[in-house]
Amino acid sequence: MWPQHHLKSWAPFRIDALGLITIIGAPQVNRALGTLVTHGLAEYLPLLAQQELAGDSILEPITGFHLYNLDDHIYATDIAGWFGRWLKYQKSLSWNSTCFFIDTIDNPWTMPAWQKAAGISLPILFMTGAAALAVAAEDWFGLANVGALAVSVLVRVALLSTLRAALDDGLMQVFGEKWAWSMKKILLVTPEGKAITLFAPLGLVTEAILTTPKVAHPTRYRLWRYLGWLCFGVHILTLGMSSLASQILTVCLLLTSTFIVTSWMVSKEYYVGSHIRIRRFDDLGDRESRRRAYVRLEMSPEQEQTFATWGIMPQRANATWWVEYESLKAKQDRSRFLAWKTECLASTRRPPASG
Repeated sequence: MWPQHHLKSWAPFRIDALGLITIIGAPQVNRALGTLVTHGLAEYLPLLAQQELAGDSILEPITGFHLYNLDDHIYATDIAGWFGRWLKYQKSLSWNSTCFFIDTIDNPWTMPAWQKAAGISLPILFMTGAAALAVAAEDWFGLANVGALAVSVLVRVALLSTLRAALDDGLMQVFGEKWAWSMKKILLVTPEGKAITLFAPLGLVTEAILTTPKVAHPTRYRLWRYLGWLCFGVHILTLGMSSLASQILTVCLLLTSTFIVTSWMVSKEYYVGSHIRIRRFDDLGDRESRRRAYVRLEMSPEQEQTFATWGIMPQRANATWWVEYESLKAKQDRSRFLAWKTECLASTRRPPASG
């Protein structure tokens, strides 16, 4: 039988493990973690590209979005990083027919207890096995690598929990004001030119969609990030000096868990933080047309003029376009869309009774 300590010297080939863990998957990890959604069973698994979280790049806004608040005649040229990443992860966004209704829920959404227990048990099982293999092979660099991975998971959980709490706290504070409950209709144009229809309370628009979450304890948050950088440094140094068996096991674990998280296989994608709920509807018709998106917004003449002034809709001099637009308003079947919107409005939160 092959003695276990021979694993330390077993090296029939070599791999560039450092290159794999620092380069592969970095953009995908940035987008997945930056959405601030909960990743279910994969919430506590170690991931590739730990530097994306330690460097705080998951909060950086994605350029190219244009938000048009029709009711208040406001035009914004950027949105919060989490919402831009969330939209990037949505599958099959249509060019003009996708609608989202975004609101808040009274009872905070939490991961089911069984799912949380299973999510914690999986990484413990995997990393305990990796640690046992390293000890059996007397691979102390491999053991240190497993320890760094374990601490990096704790850092990620702390940082993401802080950001989600910051998002929730901002919403809870602003919804104490009457103006925050006013429902707004919004046209959001993505960097690819897709027109998305949004319905959301004004408080959620200002404090979540347009504003980056502000953490309650920035010093503590910064210390967690420093610890994340330390774990990342220990991880890359010890992985490069550990045995080939430990490297293969680590890379396979990181690749698998990163694939699960970035593919949203077990994610709760329509709940962000503890209070934000997002509902989607695709108002598909016979033909994709930007006019159909405009009709769906039910604009007043003043709002149509604002869109024309912003260059979103043609000027009135383009009589042919406006005749076709008015004709579409009269004949477009919006029954499915209106039924969905009515259902969403009926189940949304109401402002507390005054007095």
